[in-house]
Amino acid sequence: MSNRMEVVNIPEKGRGLIATQDHKEGKVLLEEEPICSAQFSWGRKLGYSCCFHCMRALEEPDECITRLTQGQITHLPENDWSAQGFKKIVPVVCQKTGLSYCSEDCLKKADYNYMRLLIPNWEAVMEVEDLWRDMHFPPEEASIMLIMKILAMRYLEPAMAAKFETFVASEDNSEAHKLLSEKFETSKLLLTDCLKKIFEGLTEEEVSWAFLVCGRNQQGLGTSAIIRWIQAHDDEEFVDKLYDTCEATCGLEFIDNEGVGLYALQAMLNHDCEPNAEIKFKHDTDTLSVETTRDIEKGDEICISYLDGCMLNRSKRTRREHLMANYCFHCNCERCSTEDSADESLCGEESSDEEGEFEEESFS
Repeated sequence: MSNRMEVVNIPEKGRGLIATQDHKEGKVLLEEEPICSAQFSWGRKLGYSCCFHCMRALEEPDECITRLTQGQITHLPENDWSAQGFKKIVPVVCQKTGLSYCSEDCLKKADYNYMRLLIPNWEAVMEVEDLWRDMHFPPEEASIMLIMKILAMRYLEPAMAAKFETFVASEDNSEAHKLLSEKFETSKLLLTDCLKKIFEGLTEEEVSWAFLVCGRNQQGLGTSAIIRWIQAHDDEEFVDKLYDTCEATCGLEFIDNEGVGLYALQAMLNHDCEPNAEIKFKHDTDTLSVETTRDIEKGDEICISYLDGCMLNRSKRTRREHLMANYCFHCNCERCSTEDSADESLCGEESSDEEGEFEEESFS
């Protein structure tokens, strides 16, 4: 643990990270590689090309923008980043699965960590992914491949079981999570039957455990072959055209190679509706950075938001409902505790919309 923070038990929250010194806005508090990560199934199906292990984008910038805009933009003008920072990646392809990696190192890590169990059962793995996509459509919020990876790691290395157990406390009310609700029981049973073809002796309890670990602790992540180019480009008119074209073709929410990961330290960061830190991905891989969004004093808890910017702007009731459905806790942060509840009468329409969303989605 960095000398910038320490793990403590916080009343009514459990573990959390406390600053052990003052930190200025914009400071990187920690950087962390995941225990494992996985791209969303539909993203890989639709040609979003990234390393199967670390999610580094494998496309060249021109290839990426051509795909995203369906050929309406085929070339990105040179700028400082493309002239100096871009390094072409020659993918390493696994001959047994056809999966692509950014390097031999990532292929070897994947093979040791989980693929040595998954590859002999690859036909069954693809069957599970097909079933998942039949049940769950974009935008995705969960990854069945992450489920299979952590199950494989748990089977291959008994010591990993204890490491994963730290993600879910024994007092967790697991049935409160929407992934394990009665609404999705049939879907979960179908997936369990398919997963048993891969993992000998797998039980329904182990599948529920895996969904709970991912559902409550996974961190969304995204990599892109063009984001660094966009950040370095000073022709605002061209960048606006690029975004407008992407919005019309694929939608702005589908620009990145998106997925999820499990991080040991990041999982200890609690939620606040007025966070003092945020997650960033600065290295074009699944390595995350935790960066302060305002000055933090020694002794302050370091908190991020589990909600996206749009959801943070919703009413207190809607935020709390979303957090309960996805993370099984009732938010009592300072904003929720002091926010005027007069707007609760305006939440009926929001709540109805939310319920409709939950009805339509499967394991998200």
